Amino acid sequence: MKIIISKPMAKDCQYKKIVVEKKGDGYQAAKYTEKQVFHDNFGAEDLQGFLMEAIHDTFLQVNAWDEKKEYSLLISKKGAVTLRAKASKEAPDTVTEHNRKKNYILDEGQVIPPLVDMGIFTGEGKVVKSMYDKFRQINRFIEMIDDAIRANLLECCGYKTQLLEFIDFEHTPKNILIRAVRRPVLPSSAKKKYLAEVENMCREFHLEPTLYTLLRNDCKV
Repeated sequence: MKIIISKPMAKDCQYKKIVVEKKGDGYQAAKYTEKQVFHDNFGAEDLQGFLMEAIHDTFLQVNAWDEKKEYSLLISKKGAVTLRAKASKEAPDTVTEHNRKKNYILDEGQVIPPLVDMGIFTGEGKVVKSMYDKFRQINRFIEMIDDAIRANLLECCGYKTQLLEFIDFEHTPKNILIRAVRRPVLPSSAKKKYLAEVENMCREFHLEPTLYTLLRNDCKV
């Protein structure tokens, strides 16, 4: 089951779109601003209250899908309400595999003792439902370190880099783009600085990035 709340009444509305999907025994709401997405998790008993609060005097359209039908709720600016139902088509953003399941660096199915000790994973490598937000936070932190290392390695190889975060509503909620432009000249002092940052991060977090190993073996860094 999936619900998309869209068409905000006001241009300055905090959220541009809200997507609600069933997650296990409960629901997760992804609330999109212009630049970010925020998530709320709640039980089935709270779904109606969440929808009423989210829609009231804020949005003009709601689309919902179940296994058999698609439902459309349209609200005019004068307050007139139109409800339609038709044979269900596959809900948007669920067609491709990368939209159905995000690939995490530390993913389910891996037995990671520290995460088991912290109560985030079970002994079988499954995420404990109540710890799912913490599981995502840890992965997000690791992704940030990974992006920083890759950007610094590009700097070591003579590129000027920028890390840009963008949101694509048609695909994954957040993406990091590393923009790299070749420098005419890279001072040796700058290369040493960026390489030292990479080595410090690898040492502090006990990392062995494949890209770093390959570049080092090829005498590029």
